[in-house]
Amino acid sequence: MAAVLATVVVASSLSLSMAPGRAEAATMGYGFEKNGITLGSLRASDGALGICVEPAFVSTGVTVPGVVVDNLVANEGHVWVGSWNGNLSVPAISGTPLLYINYIVANYGVVPDAVTAAAANVAVWRLRGTPEAYIQATAVESGAPYDAVSAAANDMITSATQNAGTSTGAAPSQDLKNNWSFGDPYVGSVTVPAGWQTVTLTNAVFEDGTSAKTGIPAQGGTYKWIGTPPDDQKEYRVGIKGSYTSNTLGQVAAVTLYSDASPRGQDIVAPTGSDVSGESEIFYSDPLPLTFSPVVSTVASNKIVKKGDFPTDKVSFGISPSSETPWRRLINGEGKIVAYSVIKAKGTLYGPSLVPFTESATVPKGTPVAGHAEVSTSREAGPGTIDATSNTAVKESGYYTWVWEIDYSYQDDKVKGIGYIPKDYKFVDAFGQTVETHVSPFNISATSKVSKDEAGMFTDIYDTITVKHDAGGGWLYTGGGTRVPVVFRGDAYWVEGDVAPEQQSTVPEDAVLLGSRFIKDITEEGSYDSEMIRAPFDTVYVTWVWSIDPTQMGEYAGYVSAWSDDFGIPDETTKIVAPKVSSIAQTDVPLFDPAHDTSIVDIDELPATTVSVTFEAFKKAVAGEQKVGPVGVGIVDDEGEPVLWTKDELAKLTEKEACVVQPVFDTLLSPLVITEPGEHDSPEVTFQSAGDYYWVDQLLAVDPASNETVVVYRGECGLENEKTTVLNPKVTTTATPEVEVPGEAGDVAHVEGPLTSNPDITTELTFELYKQPEDGVDVCENDNLVFDTNDSAITITKPGDVESYKYTFTEKGTYYWVETLSWTNKESGESGVFHRGKCGEPGETTVAKEPVAAVAAVALAMTGSGSVLLLSGLAAALMAAGATVLVVRRRRLSEAAVIKE
Repeated sequence: MAAVLATVVVASSLSLSMAPGRAEAATMGYGFEKNGITLGSLRASDGALGICVEPAFVSTGVTVPGVVVDNLVANEGHVWVGSWNGNLSVPAISGTPLLYINYIVANYGVVPDAVTAAAANVAVWRLRGTPEAYIQATAVESGAPYDAVSAAANDMITSATQNAGTSTGAAPSQDLKNNWSFGDPYVGSVTVPAGWQTVTLTNAVFEDGTSAKTGIPAQGGTYKWIGTPPDDQKEYRVGIKGSYTSNTLGQVAAVTLYSDASPRGQDIVAPTGSDVSGESEIFYSDPLPLTFSPVVSTVASNKIVKKGDFPTDKVSFGISPSSETPWRRLINGEGKIVAYSVIKAKGTLYGPSLVPFTESATVPKGTPVAGHAEVSTSREAGPGTIDATSNTAVKESGYYTWVWEIDYSYQDDKVKGIGYIPKDYKFVDAFGQTVETHVSPFNISATSKVSKDEAGMFTDIYDTITVKHDAGGGWLYTGGGTRVPVVFRGDAYWVEGDVAPEQQSTVPEDAVLLGSRFIKDITEEGSYDSEMIRAPFDTVYVTWVWSIDPTQMGEYAGYVSAWSDDFGIPDETTKIVAPKVSSIAQTDVPLFDPAHDTSIVDIDELPATTVSVTFEAFKKAVAGEQKVGPVGVGIVDDEGEPVLWTKDELAKLTEKEACVVQPVFDTLLSPLVITEPGEHDSPEVTFQSAGDYYWVDQLLAVDPASNETVVVYRGECGLENEKTTVLNPKVTTTATPEVEVPGEAGDVAHVEGPLTSNPDITTELTFELYKQPEDGVDVCENDNLVFDTNDSAITITKPGDVESYKYTFTEKGTYYWVETLSWTNKESGESGVFHRGKCGEPGETTVAKEPVAAVAAVALAMTGSGSVLLLSGLAAALMAAGATVLVVRRRRLSEAAVIKE
């Protein structure tokens, strides 16, 4: 096309210099144009694109339509284009140069691209023999990129020399026979050689369901096919036929010439060629056999079959490994399978046998038959896996096995008549195959008896089972010739309360699993002991439930029937008895004497673990007493003063709370370990104040499983039998009620006890005498103390009456005696008061009066001798009497007190 454009440019140039006003020329197609100079393709009036082949002449018009010619004539003329101004001649051409021109115009001259069209123009001119200087001048003047266009033109000429004339319109050089490949008689592939554009199959279709394949690439290809054999044949052949169409455009030594009407006009050439078509004969494959050899393989569906159930085998149809032909099928014209041959198989179930079968090619003579089954493949689905069930149920325990066969004789007429399977064909699988064997379990049960009907907590107990083989078939054997071992599981449950659990078939929800024990490898009837299980630590019942779980039999899972006995069977139940604990405390004890508690553990035998007893003592809280903290430590306030209980505080406490607010002693950190039932005493405790004390004891045991200490029993605080009363000695007194002054009188203390026997404690008694004022208010203070024995206390070692030292009264009046019984600890030096009498207490008063004689004398003197004399004489007499009392007093203090029992 570029050449044509160049030619047009030349024409325009010539028209200006040589023949202005000539008739119309061809129009520009694709290329470059500048100032009337063009390089590229030209378009004839009928629309055909072509390339100028006469660069030296001006086009005034072209003949339409073009004419196919096999040569181009020589031409010569004067041309002025840019740097070229001179004569230009081109020779006549035909043959190979014309073939190359046809090829270039056909493949490049019609391309709608400026550079490509210009390059095609240059290539044609070069083949025509046009001077290169003229070509270069035209390229420059038209604005075309000479270097790019020139290089592309050279490539086009090279391509023409290599490819022009390769398509001559003849049939492909390779035929279609012997190009078959087979996967099996129903599928394969065919290789189509180069040149065949369409192939058609006979008795087969391509994968897309069509029998013809079109649009095959020029280099050919390989295509898969699916056979569609006739249903009434036992073999068939697949055929193939090819067709082709060859176009010689650009491949012949000729062109389509559009000639200028003038004698020296410019000619345009377009590509030329023609279509050639043909087809091959039908090429057939070798015969493909359709006869097949069906077989079956099976797996027992329900390997374990209970008595009364029907054995089921999974039967899988397939092809014999030695058969090269797959299952016979019917395929429609679209390559879809629409039906399969129906094959029938029959199975025989053999058994029972107590020992496993040995695999063999034939059935051993005398083997019992247990049932039969028959299955056929599906016409629609073809071969597959089908469940085959025996026509009879299993009646007793044992091993059962299948044998399956396919026989020509009982197939339908179509299978036999056409020859889908070989005549007299017979397949039989092996006898005794493990995968084809069922097992019907045998029956085992047991009764049991616990080792103890009653046991202490944490006692080791066990159960003994007696195994029995039940009816319904024999005990199965293993392949090694021994009986199948059975595993019994014993679950021990414990139930709270003191009422034995009710026998029932299921385990109640409130039963707690204590543990499980297994008795394994049982192969015969008899008695078997379970392993020990430890009883819990409370009053409960432990009952066993024995069972057989077929799934837990290892490789023999399911070989024995499931079994379980009841929950709560009396012979399988043990009552776990916790020790009965009671206690009794020492009752009344003198202050400073030791006291103790006694815990009584009542049981036949102690649990098989560490058992211990602890003791605690609590003092009854009393308003006005000091509060105590942990184990008797007195509580004080920030100033160090004792904190005392108040009545309001104690009133808010419950009886149980009030009982434990004053802890004074415990052995919680040092329990008393006991090794036998009976009485066990607490340590001796010396309480430090009088009052009521309550003991609480605990029975502890170490749980062997967790090694934790658990409380088996704990007493209540406040029980009367757990009360110890600590007593101060009781003291009452009797004073001399009256005395004449001057005169002696004293007090008598009645010490009733109890007195402590603690050798470290000294008990002493003292007396004090207080003269009372005349205003009638009782006062016993230092200001009115007239006499005491504090410096000469009386030591008390036993109960009895103790007389005070005598006091000589010299003044009349009312006097109160106050006695004090005190104690002193010789080791620690501590001291305190057991008892102190009250001021003005009844029986503790001595009234001092004037003597009777003195009163009479005074009266006489006052009536006979004058009062002055009487008073002076009386005063003198009283003074004399007073002196006498002082002497007596000093003498009486030096005497010992009198103690009477």
